[in-house]
Amino acid sequence: MRRWSLVAALLLLAQAGTYRVHVAMNADIGQSVKVHQDATISQAVTLRDAAGKVKKTFTRDGHNLEEWTGLTLRRAGENATYKRTWTRAEQEANGTRKFSPLQGLSVTFLVRGENVGMMASNGAPISEEARQNIEQLERSRLHAERNNLCVPLTPLAAGSTWTIAPEQARDCFSELGVVTGPVTATGKLTAVEGGYATIDFKFAMKLTTLGSLEFVSPAPLDGTMHVRTSLSDPLDWTSTKTFHLVGTVRPPGQSESGTTDLHGTTTMRSGRG
Repeated sequence: MRRWSLVAALLLLAQAGTYRVHVAMNADIGQSVKVHQDATISQAVTLRDAAGKVKKTFTRDGHNLEEWTGLTLRRAGENATYKRTWTRAEQEANGTRKFSPLQGLSVTFLVRGENVGMMASNGAPISEEARQNIEQLERSRLHAERNNLCVPLTPLAAGSTWTIAPEQARDCFSELGVVTGPVTATGKLTAVEGGYATIDFKFAMKLTTLGSLEFVSPAPLDGTMHVRTSLSDPLDWTSTKTFHLVGTVRPPGQSESGTTDLHGTTTMRSGRG
């Protein structure tokens, strides 16, 4: 009896000062999550002719703001049904502001393993490209949730570091990208204070495509992500991702190419609806 008590005490001592971090994207059945997303970009574009001579350069700034509420209707293993309503969706480019087609849109996501389908019930029509991007973003969100937003599920001590697998890094840091070649991604539990964990990530990879953009050669992407998440409520978290991407695209059938040098910051805040 004393031996087992000693073993239990040693186990407790070994785990003292360690924390389990759980991050969720979707609520339990019948419950809701509310998300606020704020994204800014600064882009420099260089257009070149077939000989590589610069024809034009320009810059543009953009700002996207989205707020939505998601309700979990059904969830069993890798199958689920979610309802999402965008209560706010605005876009701003070079000082011109307008509402996004997502404003006021309500959709239902049907998830069957890797297959994610979206059915809109109201709102303005959206393009097929937008539909595909939304479905891919949701697919990546589900992958990131299964991977605990690239945070190990084992107990962690403050200062712990880990390496992130390439297939996980893509869903956590480049949701619309197709990754090629080596990926470097690491995480660190920087601090634990007041019931919240602070986690810092670094990542570097190359993309062959980003959404509908297909790069002439793999485009380098690198950045950081800072996450502050509650240790008691997995839906209570905030992330700030900064990134830098340089890539060249050439539309099919055209000789001209365009090189984009893109800097961006995306902040997401999640909480119970």
